[in-house]
Amino acid sequence: MKNIILIFLLGLGLMLPMIAFAETPDNDNCIMSEQVINDLKKEQENLKTKQNELAEREAEMAKREAAVEEQVQKLQELRKDVEKINAIHSKDNEEKITKVVETVEKMSPKNAAKLLASIDERLAVTAMQRINTPTLAKIMNSMEPQKLSQLTELMALGKKTAAASTAPGKVN
Repeated sequence: MKNIILIFLLGLGLMLPMIAFAETPDNDNCIMSEQVINDLKKEQENLKTKQNELAEREAEMAKREAAVEEQVQKLQELRKDVEKINAIHSKDNEEKITKVVETVEKMSPKNAAKLLASIDERLAVTAMQRINTPTLAKIMNSMEPQKLSQLTELMALGKKTAAASTAPGKVN
């Protein structure tokens, strides 16, 4: 019977077969069988194919990762733009609310009550929170009881606009 020695080196994920010689009983040197050699070649080809597939997948993942990072960058830039726009709108709203408050404070209590009862409740509450207390008391005395209770409840529950909550010089 032939003794065949087969040694495999495992390096960088490749199996590199080494052909070993074995001595037969009649002391002749022979090479391992062609079937073993063919099997090793097929296995080596399979490994190369798998390595190529893995490399392709890694490249695809790297591309996708770069695309995701690019999208994140764009979203961060958009967020900054939105924050700038919101700050501008907030400033504009603040100025408008201040003008409404100044106007309401200069009106007669009866006319101011009609105005506050007819505008959006959030705007009315925001304006009422900024009107000085003596003037607000006179306006509230002139308001219809039902509307007065609605607006007072909203004020008490803290239902106010963002501009009201960030008002720098809130007057009581």
